[in-house]
Amino acid sequence: VELKHLIVSGVGVALLGLSAFILTRGPSEPEAQIRAVIEHARQSAEAKDVGGVMDAVSESFETAPIDRRDLNQLVYYELHRGKWSRVYVLDLDIELSDDQKTAEVKLATILATGDGELSKLSPKDAGAWRFDLGFRREDGGYKVVRASSRRAELSDLMPTGP
Repeated sequence: VELKHLIVSGVGVALLGLSAFILTRGPSEPEAQIRAVIEHARQSAEAKDVGGVMDAVSESFETAPIDRRDLNQLVYYELHRGKWSRVYVLDLDIELSDDQKTAEVKLATILATGDGELSKLSPKDAGAWRFDLGFRREDGGYKVVRASSRRAELSDLMPTGP
């Protein structure tokens, strides 16, 4: 029983290490790396993991009037208020600079409660936001160095058609 527990623990640690390696190495293409950062932040937000969301944010983040520490507190507050359990990222647009050292990213998010389909959400079940993010290449990956957000109309973000 003890040996079995050690083997299971060892496999778990190995998988965790492999996951961390893949997440930090990420895809080789800059746009794919940025998409991976956003997806990791989205999954972290759903898990209400402040540290996971903040992994996407540069130590040099500063968007007047807040710095990274203030942003960390804001993220904590937003993740822990409300009863939402799902995060959708929509309208993702990534524009890389010519030298691929920076990128301007626009996206929308929907924070939703329950487990229904995205197309069936109502304003009482969800809130919507639009973000403008500035990314910079750091340590072989990309991090958010500035951000702005604003409320969005849920109806403007909902998918249409079949």
